[in-house]
Amino acid sequence: MRNTLTLISILCLLISCKTDKESILETLESFNSSEENYQIENASHIQGLLIQIQDSAMNNPDKYANAYIQSVEFHEKTQAFTTKINEVKDVLYEFIGGNEDFSNREKPADVVLFNGEKLSENGIKIKQAINTYQSSTADQLYFYPKAEKIAKEFLDISDAINKDGRTINYFTYHYKGMPAITSLTQLNKLQQQALTLEGVFLNALLDNPLE
Repeated sequence: MRNTLTLISILCLLISCKTDKESILETLESFNSSEENYQIENASHIQGLLIQIQDSAMNNPDKYANAYIQSVEFHEKTQAFTTKINEVKDVLYEFIGGNEDFSNREKPADVVLFNGEKLSENGIKIKQAINTYQSSTADQLYFYPKAEKIAKEFLDISDAINKDGRTINYFTYHYKGMPAITSLTQLNKLQQQALTLEGVFLNALLDNPLE
């Protein structure tokens, strides 16, 4: 169920959120295999880089020992971030409907993410996960501008400007009043960007380890 809903949320970006359930599921079936392969390849790529750094540290500890420590620390921070986001996604999955009919997929998930105009416990969890990931990785990213730029862009939760030119709170702009499936897509995107960031950082460690 969870894997199916994750794929549907990603497909919303690809097929402009088709409203007919049968159309969604038909399109989903054709993408299912390739999306699962993509997730496996992404995890495999990160694991491969971690192993490369570990092997480099064993073969050349003077040059790569610190890089190995940095890689382990960064990986743990990324895992902590994605785990927190998964906790909120689990609540959204339940809200959408656990009986395969996805009946609430188009309903706003405000009841999950907001308490009136303020963030709910789940909304706060997203905000804290982003802030913690950003602050805890900042020192490590400082020496690697490419990775630092990626982090600054996708972890930026400053106010947004809507089409009318009004300043809107980040979470209100991206989540409030949005269909639950869109909120899931947004959270999936955060997780994928975190994995991309980790991959760039690990590659940078291999290319230019800080001794």
